[in-house]
Order: sequence, then structure tokens, then C-alpha cells
Amino acid sequence: MNLSEKTKINLTSGAFLIGIILILLLVGEIIVPFILAIFIAYLLNPFILKIKKWIKNRNLAVTSFLLICTLFFLGVLFFLGGHIVKDTNRLVSSVNIFVDKYDKEVNDTKENVSNFLYEI
Repeated sequence: MNLSEKTKINLTSGAFLIGIILILLLVGEIIVPFILAIFIAYLLNPFILKIKKWIKNRNLAVTSFLLICTLFFLGVLFFLGGHIVKDTNRLVSSVNIFVDKYDKEVNDTKENVSNFLYEI
């Protein structure tokens, strides 16, 4: 392989990479969720295969996996939901107390950041 063939290969590879980047920029909002879904399905496949040892039908194994996940999250919400609500209310009241106590400093900082961003 001489230098001109290496150059052709490098230029072709670079053009292909630039094309892929342009496609992702143009339709990335549509394609990226599908790529993430495929990646998540790839990661969860070993769990499905373990369930498939007990349940031979793959669709039923996937459905049972999704049902187990849903029940798990509902159980977490059931047992920890009250604590989450209580902690969220405490956080909101803490923010209100902070804003009441440091209202002038918060407004000054907000104005300084706005002016800085406006200058940029």
C-alpha cells in the first residue's frame, strides 16, 4: 500500500465520520432514543435469558421481567413514598427560609450572573 492509497483511505474514513456526525446532528433527537433502547435491551438480555430458563416463551419472559420491575418500583414507592414526600416538604421549607433570610444576596447574585451572561 503506497502513500496515496493510505491518504484515500484516511480521507474516506474522515468523510464517513463527518457524515455520521452530521446525520446525528440533524436527526439525533430521533435516533438517539432508539440507540439507547437497543443498548438497554443489550444490557438486560442476560436477565431475560435467566428468566427464560424457567419460562420457555421469550415474550412471556420479557413480560414477567417487566412485571417484576414494575412491582419492585411500586414496592419502593409504597414503602418509601411517605419519607420521600416528607423530605421534599422539608427541602421546600428550607429553601423558603433560605430565600427569606438571604433575599437581598440572592437577588444581587442573580443580577450579577444576568449581567455577566448579557456581557458574554
